Amino acid sequence: MKDFSRARLLGGIGSILIILAVMPVIGFVISLVGFVMVVMAVYYVAQTTKNKRIFNDYTLSVVILLVGLAIAVLYISLAVLSPGVSSAINSIANSTKTNSSSLLSNIPVLDTILMPIAVFAAILIASFVVSAIFLRRSFKAIAQQVGVKLFDTASLLFLIGAALLVLFGIGAIVIFVAIILQAVAFFSLPMGAKRHGAR
Repeated sequence: MKDFSRARLLGGIGSILIILAVMPVIGFVISLVGFVMVVMAVYYVAQTTKNKRIFNDYTLSVVILLVGLAIAVLYISLAVLSPGVSSAINSIANSTKTNSSSLLSNIPVLDTILMPIAVFAAILIASFVVSAIFLRRSFKAIAQQVGVKLFDTASLLFLIGAALLVLFGIGAIVIFVAIILQAVAFFSLPMGAKRHGAR
């Protein structure tokens, strides 16, 4: 008999806290606490099922996402501080003050600004997609071990949402739904139930 009560509580409440990231000012801090709670919940599931792959894949998912975010932020920061982009921004700002119609004549300047933004977005989306792949592997293993299929569904939505981040609104909505399903999945963990698919 296996008891998932700690993982159930940490993962369920942690997922709800992540959703509260939309709150102004303190939303980021609350969601960060929730994120740590979910990581702990996955660790407890891995320990209880004695399946190290669950936590290893989830850890890879987290590391890939954090590294991707760090690289994206570093890149866009260096790009904004570069002489070419800085002068392009100043050129557009000056042209819009003097004559708004002259903005069309600054297409080459716009390209100088839009290229770093495109690269920044590509890095973000790529890191989200690769991270979601490992998250899916982790959650599919949980679904197989514990018998809660919602983990499989939530992980699939995370992957779809990450791929759709290029269409920001749609991707964000899908990920939001995935987090809700993640919360329900954790709260659905059995308390004192036998493992499914144990080897």
